[in-house]
Amino acid sequence: MIFLSAESGSLGERMKDAGIYAVLGLAIVLVVLALIWGVLAIFGVVFGREEKKNAQADNEKKEEIGTDPATAADKDDSAAVAAAVTAAVSLIFEEEAAASRRSPSSFRVVAFRRAGGSGPWCG
Repeated sequence: MIFLSAESGSLGERMKDAGIYAVLGLAIVLVVLALIWGVLAIFGVVFGREEKKNAQADNEKKEEIGTDPATAADKDDSAAVAAAVTAAVSLIFEEEAAASRRSPSSFRVVAFRRAGGSGPWCG
């Protein structure tokens, strides 16, 4: 097959060759996508086992912590800290909006976690 030149034949032959090239190109793309999907599925099976073990261990720890009466006080403190941090962030956003003469953006605090650093603010 000569690649779509004027000497290759009639328009019908050239269109047939173009159709063959299009189908071959799509087939190659689908085969490569299937291979990538298979590799990712294998990774999920291999590395998913460790995550399941870690999740089970975390659930067991949470169950042990949930029975301790001291954790109830920690949960109350967490709510107070979350409220304080949310208020502080809200105040900062409002001050920045006022300084730049625009309306304050809305936000939502999703999660808090303890930093592992060693600065004066890390407690």
